[in-house]
Amino acid sequence: MEDTSIICDYVTLFIEDGTDTVGSDTANGLFVWNIPNTAYYFKDRGSVCLMSIADAMLPRDVGENIVVMTQQGFNGMVSQVDSATADKINSDLAVLGSFTNFTSSGIGTFETKYKSPQTIKLLTPAKPRQVKLQFFKEDKTPLDMSSAPLDEAGHITIKFEYFNPERLNNVIYSQEYKSAF
Repeated sequence: MEDTSIICDYVTLFIEDGTDTVGSDTANGLFVWNIPNTAYYFKDRGSVCLMSIADAMLPRDVGENIVVMTQQGFNGMVSQVDSATADKINSDLAVLGSFTNFTSSGIGTFETKYKSPQTIKLLTPAKPRQVKLQFFKEDKTPLDMSSAPLDEAGHITIKFEYFNPERLNNVIYSQEYKSAF
C-alpha cells in the first residue's frame, strides 16, 4: 500500500535570481528569493512542513567546501561552545546541507557536488513566501559569491514535505488513549 501521508512541492532557486532581492548580500553569501504562491501546487496543508535540499549545483570555481544554512528551520541550531567570539556565526542558523570539492584525477579540475549522506529535514512554516539561504566556507566565514559569473552560479531545488492533513487527523484522532489510572 502506498503511503499517501506525505505531499511534496519542489521549488528550484537559481542562484542568479537571488542576487538582487532585498536582503541579499552576495559578498557575505546571503541569497534571498521571493516565492510566489503559485509555486505551491497542493492547497490542503498544515501550518508547518519539512524543508530539505533535493538537488543542487554550484559553480565549480568556488573552490571550497561549502555549508548551506537557513534561519527558517525550527529544529536546527548551530552549537558553538568554546568557539572564539570572532569565529562565531549566527547561532539561529540551521544546516540544510553541504557541498564538497572533488579534484578530477590527473587534470586538476574541480567539481563541486552536493553531499548528502543523510537528508537534513528542517521543520519550517508551510508555503514560505521567501527563502533565505546563506553559504559558508568550512572555516565559518561567509562565501563571497559577488564575483561569481551569474550564468554559471547554479541552482538549489528545495523540497517541501507536507503531511496530508486528512490522513494525519485520522491517525491522531483514531488513537485509543488508555487512562494511567
